[in-house]
Amino acid sequence: MMSGLVVWRCDPTTYQEAPIMPYVQLTPEERYVIYHLKLFKLSLREIARRLRRSHSTISRELRRNGPERPEWVYWHEDAQRQALQRRAMPRHRRKYELTALRRAVEDGLKREWSPEAVSGRLQRAHPGEATMHVSKETIYRWIYRDAAQGGALFTLLRHEHKKRRRQCRYGTGRGLLIGRVSIHD
Repeated sequence: MMSGLVVWRCDPTTYQEAPIMPYVQLTPEERYVIYHLKLFKLSLREIARRLRRSHSTISRELRRNGPERPEWVYWHEDAQRQALQRRAMPRHRRKYELTALRRAVEDGLKREWSPEAVSGRLQRAHPGEATMHVSKETIYRWIYRDAAQGGALFTLLRHEHKKRRRQCRYGTGRGLLIGRVSIHD
């Protein structure tokens, strides 16, 4: 059985499997190296080659954790701190910080749409914008976190529950016979 990526050599009838690279985040040591190599004004591709990383990884690192202005110096300690802060914040919280998305969700709920409908309508209205897409589960998280903080978003739900009811798996507790005997006995 074949697993991984197939890399073709000269003969297309033979193949060699290449391992799939696991996702590994940049380490503080790698950020330190990026800092020094940027001081020497090396290209992103050269930095990536020396770190054995993709050049897009280095570009993304500089865009996310780098200085606000390109002429400023990339500082590895600040970059590490920013990366750890971002890692600690759940993704649904990051989406909550997007004001346009939050307003669109609240407007949909005020129109008495369900979170499922809000999510679907946003995906149809903004097909190419990932920042305007949100799942129904994320909307429910926002609503119930707001209710826990004393907000009133839960009143826009059809059933107005302040706390989310526990989701039971299908069929749990149904059809169980007390004292039943197994067919194997």
